Amino acid sequence: MQLQHISAALAVFFISAVSFTRPAYSAPAQLPSSTAPRNVARSIISASVHDIYDFGKGTWVENLAVRSNGQILVTLLSTPDVYLVNPFQQTATLVHTFSSAKACLGIVELGNDIFYVAAGGLDIKTFTAPKGTFSVWKIDMNKSPAAVTKVADFPLVGVFNGMTTYNGFLLIADSALGAVWSLNVNNGQTKNFADPLMAPTSTVAPTGVNGIKVRGNNLYFTNTNQAIWAKIPINGDGTPAGSASIEVPNFIAGDDFQFDYIGDPFFAGNNELRVRASWGGEVVVASSDTLLSGSTACEFGRASSDWASLYVSTNGGIDGYVTGAFTQPGRVVRVDAKVSF
Repeated sequence: MQLQHISAALAVFFISAVSFTRPAYSAPAQLPSSTAPRNVARSIISASVHDIYDFGKGTWVENLAVRSNGQILVTLLSTPDVYLVNPFQQTATLVHTFSSAKACLGIVELGNDIFYVAAGGLDIKTFTAPKGTFSVWKIDMNKSPAAVTKVADFPLVGVFNGMTTYNGFLLIADSALGAVWSLNVNNGQTKNFADPLMAPTSTVAPTGVNGIKVRGNNLYFTNTNQAIWAKIPINGDGTPAGSASIEVPNFIAGDDFQFDYIGDPFFAGNNELRVRASWGGEVVVASSDTLLSGSTACEFGRASSDWASLYVSTNGGIDGYVTGAFTQPGRVVRVDAKVSF
């Protein structure tokens, strides 16, 4: 059956129920069995972008994770801070400053209101860091104030970036080494694997594998330097089950991303929000609104009022961190859209 012009208010993107029920150690949502690769074109009719909270010019909002109550934990790259944004009251409260680090990067939920964040000594201008400066920390939001504890140090990491979960493990992108690290949060054990399609290709701000997400038995990832979106099959323990292959070539400035319930990925990066219109189809622009300048990551809402909307973090535009002349602040915005099938 063909669906026409579904509005955001009437559940545009349809997030699966898995997104709302988070067991203690949950794997990411699996691709529904009814969702086979489609030849049906899906297009964005219109998208409205709403400013939720401005952090100020020169503030790089790097990543975000949405709590079950609808509030949003965001990480800053320009300072080693994690904030709690209330998108309904449009306020932000500092949760924690990691005084031993310079920046915070990926953040995910693994357990009921328990989050894990990567922090380290990243230089925001060169996107490099001394080895031995990165750690993963646990933030327990069930307690007030939030309880923050270190889980593991990573002395061999180049630069941590995106983070996701799989079968109770954390998977963390290492943009500088072109690898993915796994972390058992219960015992602190770590391991990694690499693939040529994950490697950086630039010596200036080397950024290989960037955003990562699991869908089915595949780990999907963007590689900023190689300008690709790719996937690699993985085993149950998060180790590779084969070689990586390119899903989308010539994908400029890809950053973090998220899947909707159908399995279509929505991408931050390139001062836009983009979506792959159907499996095997083209990537199209959902919105290039000015509020999306320096888009870095995106996540769907989890409240009854916003579960069909995407929240996007931004840095205000990458050029400002090179020239020192910022035109937009780092912010969190909400994107509502209308789509057609």
